[in-house]
Amino acid sequence: MVETQNNRRRIAKPLGLYIITIFDFIAVGVVPLFSVVWVARSQEIELPFVAVLTSVGLAITTMASAIWAWLGDNAGRVLLLALVTLSSVLLILNNVLLLSSDNAGTNGIRSLGWIFRAVFWIGINWWYFNRAQVVAYFKQNAV
Repeated sequence: MVETQNNRRRIAKPLGLYIITIFDFIAVGVVPLFSVVWVARSQEIELPFVAVLTSVGLAITTMASAIWAWLGDNAGRVLLLALVTLSSVLLILNNVLLLSSDNAGTNGIRSLGWIFRAVFWIGINWWYFNRAQVVAYFKQNAV
């Protein structure tokens, strides 16, 4: 806690906020963005333009909301939670559809791993960003 001019105690930025927002920025923003660009440039796989545009937009918006949440704005926290959840649910859905298709082949174990990681990351984000101390940090910055 830090003293301010009004003698109100300010809650310092939690260490976990650095860790979670940096990880969200990289794992839910940068990596999917580079993956989509790499797959879109591949001549072997043709992605619909709408899918590329949606994936790129979701990744860029997630990176922006991670920065916004890192700055301490409650709206950024809520948006980041929504976008991480949306990205993870889409990842889960894609992998469930892959597993249920006849084309799963050797990617079945990999798909199960992606599903597990997505569910785990949704849980970590919701748990951390809804902890009382973290919510108090964000609420103190609201006007």
